[in-house]
Amino acid sequence: MPLDYFRLRQRIEADYRKKLDALELVWKMSGAVNGKPGNQATPPLEGRTKGQLVRAVRKFIENASSEFAISGIQAALLRDHPELGEVRRQSIATALRRQKGIEVVSAGKGRTEARYRKKV
Repeated sequence: MPLDYFRLRQRIEADYRKKLDALELVWKMSGAVNGKPGNQATPPLEGRTKGQLVRAVRKFIENASSEFAISGIQAALLRDHPELGEVRRQSIATALRRQKGIEVVSAGKGRTEARYRKKV
């Protein structure tokens, strides 16, 4: 019986050491220095300046001749402003809320997108 105990204890301790080593490796790879986590902030996207998305959305709205949805803005941004990269729908919605001179034609519900247009 004691022999089984020691064998089991050695196996558990070996597993424990492997897990600790793996954790230590992940910690070092994260950029940790002296036991403190590294800088977790992601650098800003290259080529994107502050307010560039809002200006691009404003330009889209100025040129819009009819109703539009966020997906239309997203496609136009990808086509006309490739330097912005893939823009999240939430970011476009936030930029839309900052715009004056637009109105909601139909509110979105479920999978149906909200439709907007310029105020006349």
